[in-house]
Amino acid sequence: MRKRVDVQKLLEWAFVEELPKGRRLGTSPWEGIEKIGRQGTRVDENRHSGSYDPVVPGAPHEDAIKIAEAVRALKDHVRVYAEDCAALLGRYAQLDAAAAIARVSGQRTFNLQGLVVRCALIGRAILWDVGKPRPLPVCHAANGAIAVWATDAEGEYVARSHRGAKPEYPWESYCKLVWQQPTIEQLLLARVEYALWHYGLELVAEAVQGKLAEFHVTGPAASPRPWSMPAPKATRILDAID
Repeated sequence: MRKRVDVQKLLEWAFVEELPKGRRLGTSPWEGIEKIGRQGTRVDENRHSGSYDPVVPGAPHEDAIKIAEAVRALKDHVRVYAEDCAALLGRYAQLDAAAAIARVSGQRTFNLQGLVVRCALIGRAILWDVGKPRPLPVCHAANGAIAVWATDAEGEYVARSHRGAKPEYPWESYCKLVWQQPTIEQLLLARVEYALWHYGLELVAEAVQGKLAEFHVTGPAASPRPWSMPAPKATRILDAID
């Protein structure tokens, strides 16, 4: 009977315990996989006389090789749509996130294969909780007054202090903000990488489903959107009554 294993744990087993077998120390796991593809499951390493070329003993498990092949099939240049970025940001997308969304969706590509391998090697999920962006108003250096955007008589936006406002400058709902660490873009990048990593796990699980000799792959058990989950309720501790 095949063992039921979450795909994330199965990837960790494959890349940490099995795929290093049969290759030289310090080389990529893919090198051993390529040799197995050329020579079969038995991998022989020829050593030159007098040289020290340590090889991890043994050969990778056949299931680990199938898992590696599924990971290799993942794309290494993935783009995300602007609407997906907005969905990942949630409420933050209603703030001044347009520039961050444009940069992430229009200028960035993501390595789906690399995200899955990296997390398998370090034994944990993508770090998505980078903190909450906190906006601060920009202040004038001279007097510390908050600078906000106002419209002048011609309808152009100009920066004015909220102190001593003149009637000819009707205030609008435009407030110049500076984002503390993390910025909106840093938050978005963390969530995009997590979402893509989770998607990569789903693709690997689907690719090896029913094809492994010893394992029945399940999962991923990790939440696809952990930032949307409600916070755990605080536990009340009541003093014992004698």
